[in-house]
This record gives sequence, C-alpha cells and structure tokens, in this order.
Amino acid sequence: MDEFLKKINDLNNRCINKNIITFTNFLTPTEKQKIIINLSNAKVVFFGGKENSERVRAFFVPEYIEEVNYSDYIIVLKAEFSFKKLSHRDFLGSLLSLGIDRKCIGDILVFEKEAYFFVTKDISKFIITNLTKVGNVGIKVSEVNFDKVPNLEPKFKEINFTVSSLRLDSIVAGAIKESREKASGYIKNGLVLLNYIECMDTSKEVKENDIFSVKGYGKFILSEIGGKSRRDKVFVKVNKYV
Repeated sequence: MDEFLKKINDLNNRCINKNIITFTNFLTPTEKQKIIINLSNAKVVFFGGKENSERVRAFFVPEYIEEVNYSDYIIVLKAEFSFKKLSHRDFLGSLLSLGIDRKCIGDILVFEKEAYFFVTKDISKFIITNLTKVGNVGIKVSEVNFDKVPNLEPKFKEINFTVSSLRLDSIVAGAIKESREKASGYIKNGLVLLNYIECMDTSKEVKENDIFSVKGYGKFILSEIGGKSRRDKVFVKVNKYV
C-alpha cells in the first residue's frame, strides 16, 4: 500500500474509533479515484465547492452524522478585476507565490472580469489580506457563498474517427492522431490515465463517457460510440478538453 492510501486508511480508522469527522486536503481526481477503489466500504463523501468540482476534499463521516456543513471546511473566494484578461495559471501562480500549499487550493474558475476559487478555511483570511495582485493586475478578494458561484462549462474540440475495436490503444491513437504502435508505447510507459488511474493495459476496453488523458496531449472523453462502417469499423466521437 502506498503512502497516500496509508494516510487515508488512518483517517478512516480515526473517524471510526473516535466517532468524529475526519477529512483530507483537496485531492486530485486520481487521488479521489484511489479512495473510491480501495475504500469501498468506508462512509466517505466528496465535496469541492460545487457538485461537479474536479478537485475535492474527502470527508469520513460517523454514522450518526447525516449531513456535513461544508462551509466549516471550504471557503469560496471571489476575485474582481478589470482591464486585462487573467487565466487559471495566473491565479494559481499568484496563490502559490504566497507560500500556500497546492493541496489547500481547490478548483479555480476564471471568467471575464471575476474569478472564484475554493480554499481550505484556515487560509482564507490570509488570502483575502495578502492576495492584492495577480501578475500586475490589481484585484479585490472577498468571501462568497457556494450558491453565488456561476457554472463554468468546459470547452471541447470534437474529434471523429473510426476504430476496429474499442481497445485503449486504438482510442488513444485516434484521439492524438498518432499510430496505434505509438499509442501503445505511451500506455506501456505509464503515460496514459483512464478515468484518472494509470492504465498500462493496451487492450483495456474504453466505454462511453470514460475519461482518458495522455501526457503531453491533454485530456479527452469518449463522448459517443456510433454504428459501424461498411468495413466493419466503429464510429466514435471523442471530445478533447480545451
């Protein structure tokens, strides 16, 4: 068992033995999947500020507690700015430059003149006081409620192709426009994640709505499996996150 899962098991056991809520910092999607796969019997809930948050905290909850008050653990901060377009990278870089651990920062949603980011409660006041600029752009940071955060719909580039089977190497090859041999090499070298978990099985079947990523190429979702061509190949549609 790796170090991460040891810590997670300790949190789960502490919850059971002391009958208290225990929790993680913000998790990557891969870490979340590891918990789901390895602690299927634990009473654990995930929340990152919104229902579709990518980075979430895991909460191990005693049986007697019916609902977690997430605002005790996660704060939403709103940054207002003008004159210049700012990116996710701009905000993350400025937060990290304050000496904040990445694990204390959840999703960052950037719009045209405002941004929202989720942080652990213990650092929220520090950020409000000290984050006054992102790059050379002055910003104003304030705390808001979860329900004030607008939805940021993901943007995709559509990729259509045919495959002889739904094997992982075939789907990866079509998505990144490389040979199946090259795609197979990426998979065997641990450069491909399937549903956020490393998959080195080139023949693994990919299902509709499965998410996969290839290092250096980005993240994709198999959004549609269609019918077959005259040559008995399967039509598929993959959406690449942009």
